[in-house]
Amino acid sequence: MTQEDMFNTRTRSGKQLRPYQEEAIQCVEDSFKDYQNCIMIMATGLGKTFTAVEIARRRGGRFMWVAHRGELIEQAEHAIAELTGVIPQIEMADRTARSTLGYNQGCVVGSVQTLNAKRNGVPRLHRFDANYFNMLVTDEAHHAVAATWVKIANHFTNNQDLKHLGMTATPDRGDEAALGQIYDTCAYRYDIQDGVKDGWLVPIMIQRIYMDEINLSRVDKLAGDFNQGQLDHAMRRDKAMYGVSEALKSEVGSRKTLVFCASIEHAQGLTDILNANMLGSAALVTGKTPKHERKQLLDNYRAGNIQYLCNVGVATEGFDIPDIGCVAIARPTMSRALYAQMIGRGTRPLPNIVDGLNHAEQRLQSIHDSLKHDCLVLDFVGNSGQHKLVSAADVLGGNMDTLVVQEANRLARKQGTPVDTLELLMRAEAIVQARLEREKQINERKKIKAKASYRKKPLDPFDVLDIAPVLDDSEWRVSPLTPKQLLFLQEADIDTSTMTVKEQRKVFATMMERKNKGLATPKQLRLLKRYKYDTDGMTKDRASGIIGRLAKNNWKKVKIKETLL
Repeated sequence: MTQEDMFNTRTRSGKQLRPYQEEAIQCVEDSFKDYQNCIMIMATGLGKTFTAVEIARRRGGRFMWVAHRGELIEQAEHAIAELTGVIPQIEMADRTARSTLGYNQGCVVGSVQTLNAKRNGVPRLHRFDANYFNMLVTDEAHHAVAATWVKIANHFTNNQDLKHLGMTATPDRGDEAALGQIYDTCAYRYDIQDGVKDGWLVPIMIQRIYMDEINLSRVDKLAGDFNQGQLDHAMRRDKAMYGVSEALKSEVGSRKTLVFCASIEHAQGLTDILNANMLGSAALVTGKTPKHERKQLLDNYRAGNIQYLCNVGVATEGFDIPDIGCVAIARPTMSRALYAQMIGRGTRPLPNIVDGLNHAEQRLQSIHDSLKHDCLVLDFVGNSGQHKLVSAADVLGGNMDTLVVQEANRLARKQGTPVDTLELLMRAEAIVQARLEREKQINERKKIKAKASYRKKPLDPFDVLDIAPVLDDSEWRVSPLTPKQLLFLQEADIDTSTMTVKEQRKVFATMMERKNKGLATPKQLRLLKRYKYDTDGMTKDRASGIIGRLAKNNWKKVKIKETLL
């Protein structure tokens, strides 16, 4: 099946499947041929629930869907009803599902807590005969090794004909318990960096805010993350909270912002400070917020009546508000899974921006042209001592070499302005590759006792300009660019913040030479190279003509000669 064919695949409800969703469905079905239990990993905002429901619908029969939060239960209830036409039975608190339905009749959505709760000394789970079901779906499956989840899985998988699908966006667990205890195989994985590169999620711009008032060096580690009480104490100092508030006001602009706080007291204090500056701009939501009040708060937040939503442990799972433009991490963490959950709240594009576009380039351009062209992630950090804080580079670079992620974090620490995390990782990868190449050359030259020295620096991230690398260390001899010259490069979409002075000079000279010759701009080159056009010596006007023809041809490649007509 081609990618274009996949875009023509629709569900029963008429909703169009994305290519990776169709691929995930097929991979899960293939895994079920050999295994009873498999897991599907798909980043937040990419439609895990939608994909899992479609898998269950295609398999037919009756299925049990398990989640651990009320919001997730309701989300599944609505999705199943919309996509299958079947109203699911609910087993949660005072809602009781009928247990006597036949094998081919519908589904049950159950709460983990409720299924483990006892009535007359018997867990409610045992009301359901496993043989009535042919599939078990566990939502947020990174929790699946917990005892309450294991009891449910064991009950249903005693039916050898039943298949068990787990789905999660964050497979890492702070206690390092192996999901392999539950799942036989990972059927499919599509991470956050895949979604960003392919234009299904918005780019993530990372900005670190360094605050001397935040001191984490004396906060102990507990179960893979900071001791919550000690972290709260560190983050709740008045100077720290006022510093976070000032940074939010200066960095966020008009973006709808979700703030993750260390405790209820911390969130309350920060909310009060923000409201003191602009009454009604901030609100607080926690796990203790009454349900009706929480709904009203979230409705106001969605409607844009509240800019800053300070939350504690509420918005990490099942929280879907696409126009969140900034995620503020005001509770530092050492947990990659938790960090991924937090930034995942801001990675969705606005509705109807990317669906129906067949190519990544089209989707990336559509996101760029939309009112939400990226997600700003503010990392509030201070003195962390020996603790290693997780950052966006750790999450997006999850499949990259550790050296690359470390280098990306080093570069991020040097940034004075927000930087695209994927571009930061690409630059880090180039630096590490150059460093390894240099070490290899040095070792080889040592073997032959050569005296010549060798040094190589990586290419600029915008390698579309085909600029040769800088090979010496004479930056101190080069005067820096003027503000006007730096502005010229920035307006050309070139990030100079991670370049040396000499690299900036070389890029500027190349750009001026290209401008004087009337050659294509970096933005034009980047677009045309993705379509595999030969851009060597191409003029700006010629590039503009080709791009115009591409747009008229629905962003499908056209032959160069056609542009001459």
